[in-house]
Amino acid sequence: MYLSQHTQPAQDLKVRRVRGALRMLAALGVVVAVVVFALFLLVAPPGETPDVGEAYQYARSHVTLHGKIAALSHYDVLKTTAPLTCSDGVQNFTCLLSKTDITPVLRELKKIDVEPEVSPVARRWVLVLEFNFIDGTWRWRNVTVVSGWELKWNNETTYVFQAPIEKSLGEMVKMQKEVIWRIFVEEVLKGVIGVVLDKIVVTTENATATPGVCHIEGDIVCFGGVAEVTGSVWGPCNYTGAVEIIDGPPINWWVYSNFECIAAGRAGGKTYAVFIREALAGRPTGDPFKSEAERDLCYCAKKRIVPCIFAKTLEAYMPVGILVVDVEEGIGYLSIGYGMRPFHLNHSRFIFGDGVYLNIEGFETLRYMDGLKAAVGAKREIMGPVLEGCTYRVKVKLEPEKLTISQPLYNATARAVRIG
Repeated sequence: MYLSQHTQPAQDLKVRRVRGALRMLAALGVVVAVVVFALFLLVAPPGETPDVGEAYQYARSHVTLHGKIAALSHYDVLKTTAPLTCSDGVQNFTCLLSKTDITPVLRELKKIDVEPEVSPVARRWVLVLEFNFIDGTWRWRNVTVVSGWELKWNNETTYVFQAPIEKSLGEMVKMQKEVIWRIFVEEVLKGVIGVVLDKIVVTTENATATPGVCHIEGDIVCFGGVAEVTGSVWGPCNYTGAVEIIDGPPINWWVYSNFECIAAGRAGGKTYAVFIREALAGRPTGDPFKSEAERDLCYCAKKRIVPCIFAKTLEAYMPVGILVVDVEEGIGYLSIGYGMRPFHLNHSRFIFGDGVYLNIEGFETLRYMDGLKAAVGAKREIMGPVLEGCTYRVKVKLEPEKLTISQPLYNATARAVRIG
């Protein structure tokens, strides 16, 4: 963890406030309390933002390349994690996970006269060594990689991987400061959601979770379960316009993804286009619906945790939203693919017949979040069952003139589920 040596400690704190806060934190364990107290000694009021020049000065003071990147992220100039021990399954190395691609990293490093050699790394995953505070063990976690780069500078090699992380180092530092200020100075915790204590997120909410907090709004239609179907596989499509879902379920889409057209063709006398987009989910629910705060409150409601205080690790999952659009009518059918990645869903997976089907053969081995079986469908509530063969019917704003469809390539018969 990178802590600033320039921030001023909070002033005029009363001993009774510290004692009261520590009693409150005792339920979270001694380790968490120690982390919080250590951070408290270095924290300034959350509204005080350090000068950007201080970030570059702090980065220059670090010797290693990964240390300089993390120093800039500490001040939220970059959106990476702290340096991590990573592995490709054969050898270990130092890496940083990033919310963005390599462009801002190189730009900000150049401002402190650091220009590493950069080469792309073709990798879909990386193993990250982390400590699980809940059960007190070290473990390797498999992280999905969007893009990767190898950086060489001063005889040092560091890897940066763009990946679905929930919080960057700078965002964690900001949240640490806010919660510590509220605990020790304002004596207020109500409404502090998703507070990061080192690598634990402690979710707190003094209010009781309402019965409907887990409910997912949306018009669900069901086509039936898995069946053997025959139809045509169409070629890839191209779409250069925007896709807007109107009155759909509240999905936490990954901000660095957009709807991508995968396949388009004719089914039941109509033209349909299939789009996919990645969503962001995390522990403990594994669902991408609503905000992180609402998902955490749902977890407490399901587990009957009152008040809503619990610990979780910062793991992110990326379910894939599959949107089938009736191009002429502007009606869409949205499914969530749990345990699936975009590379599992190319045009050959979609069969056009009396409707649009997803070929699920081979998906039986896909898993996510500690071994849950991959599934595609809709849910009526967070942490509820996946309704396979069901979708959310939504209105979709599309620009048909910007869609280019291909031709039918071949006929196919497969075990599939209807998605539109």
